[in-house]
Amino acid sequence: MPVKRLYFWQPNVGVTLTTQIFNLLCKCIEDANGIKECRLKANIVQYRPILKDENQRMDIVREFLGISFEEQPDKHLFVIRSHRLVMESDSNLPSIFDKLQSYRKAITLNFEGFQYKFGDFQLKVFKVSQSETLKAVVMEVEYLPVSSLEKTRALMDEFFEIWQELLSSKTPSGHIFNIDPNFADYHLSDHYSWQHTAVLYSSAMAQAMSTRN
Repeated sequence: MPVKRLYFWQPNVGVTLTTQIFNLLCKCIEDANGIKECRLKANIVQYRPILKDENQRMDIVREFLGISFEEQPDKHLFVIRSHRLVMESDSNLPSIFDKLQSYRKAITLNFEGFQYKFGDFQLKVFKVSQSETLKAVVMEVEYLPVSSLEKTRALMDEFFEIWQELLSSKTPSGHIFNIDPNFADYHLSDHYSWQHTAVLYSSAMAQAMSTRN
C-alpha cells in the first residue's frame, strides 16, 4: 500500500475557519495541474462505554475510535489510543455494538472532499465536520510507487515544503503542518498499511477536536 501523510490547515490567530479555505486548497491543486478524479468520504466515531454498573469502570476500555474509509467499504479499523493498539474488522462490527448496547457513539467526525492525481502523487482534500460544524480542513498526500516509510521520507518532506510555500502565497490567512504520529508506538512496521492510515486519522481527530473555531 502506498505511503500517506496528512497535512492539517491551521488558521492564523483571529481567522475563522470557513469552507473558503477548502475551496482555495482545491483551486491550488487544480491550478498546479492536479486532475480531479472523484469525491471521497471517511468517517471517525469515538465510542464510549454504556456503564450499567460503576464497578465496570476499571474493567473496560473507556474510549476507542472506529474509522471507515469509502475506498475500503468492507473494512473497519479501530484505534485504542490509551493502549496504543490498532485493529481491523469487517464492516458489521459497529452494528454489533449497537445491538449489544455495550458502547455508544460519543463523537462523529465526517471527512468529505475530493481526490486529485498529481503525477506519482495522489492528493485528497477534506472538510472535517461534526454535525454541521466545520472543525478542520485536512489534506492527505499519497505517494503511489512506494510502500516504505523510510524510503519516502525525504521525498515526502520535499513535497511538503513545496506545497507549504505554494499555499502560503495563495492562502495567507494560515498554513499547513504535518501530522506525524509515532507509528512505532503502535508496533507498526516500515511497510505502510491501512493500520498506519487509521493512526494518522486518529491523530487528525485529536487535532480537530482540540482546535477552537
